[in-house]
Amino acid sequence: MNIQQYYQQSAQASLNGSLVACIPLWVLVIYHSFFQEISGLLWWCLPFVLYSGMSYQSYVLANNQAKISSYASTNSKQKNIFSQREFLIGFLPAPNLRLLLFNRDGRTAAEIRDLAFHKWRWFLPTFVDSWIYRNRYALVVDQRVLAIITVRKHNIQIDYNSNTILLHNDNNKRFICQKDSRAYTLRYERTFMNLLVQSENGRELGKLQKGWIPREWMESFKVNNTPFLMMNQPLPADEQLIFYSLLIMYVKNIQH
Repeated sequence: MNIQQYYQQSAQASLNGSLVACIPLWVLVIYHSFFQEISGLLWWCLPFVLYSGMSYQSYVLANNQAKISSYASTNSKQKNIFSQREFLIGFLPAPNLRLLLFNRDGRTAAEIRDLAFHKWRWFLPTFVDSWIYRNRYALVVDQRVLAIITVRKHNIQIDYNSNTILLHNDNNKRFICQKDSRAYTLRYERTFMNLLVQSENGRELGKLQKGWIPREWMESFKVNNTPFLMMNQPLPADEQLIFYSLLIMYVKNIQH
């Protein structure tokens, strides 16, 4: 998937949401008009009107982004995911996490997705969903699963290339690597989608920031208010996977 296809899919999902929200609205109006008056009809209708309007605004925005965003079609081989350090983040419409990492030319470099994809999860409350499912995620590159990341309340397990990395949650924002006792700290803001991951000596592994992207990326991505991910180099593959696992911990319940 490239950036134009992503915006087109997001636009279609928003339009569908806007139309679906109109169904109960029309049911209420017809019932009120032909069968029985509904006390406080306006208040019953207002949530559906607001949701439909916001969804339509999202459709217009995503549709415009699809028209003005460029995608550099190329036959060049995709770079190794571990050799890249900057990505623009996109979230596909889904009942669970489907996170896309776009590189500078507008191509999808990788996807992080929940392995348990079921449509009925749209209707499950978060606490029920987390109780039923194990929260297992795949880092997918070129349709190939590169790593499996299992996120539990107090532990993270990363399975990659026949190796396993275990992290223990020491407190809400600090994780300890079981193998060598390295510690990693999360600093974040839920409201503005800002995340910073540091090692115990203050070294930055990487950060997620919303509201600004580098000027050279503006050729493919025409909107500023988009999450942008940067990792410090050089980072070995295991630390990049640790960063991705902590990124999942941060975004899995606020964007899906």
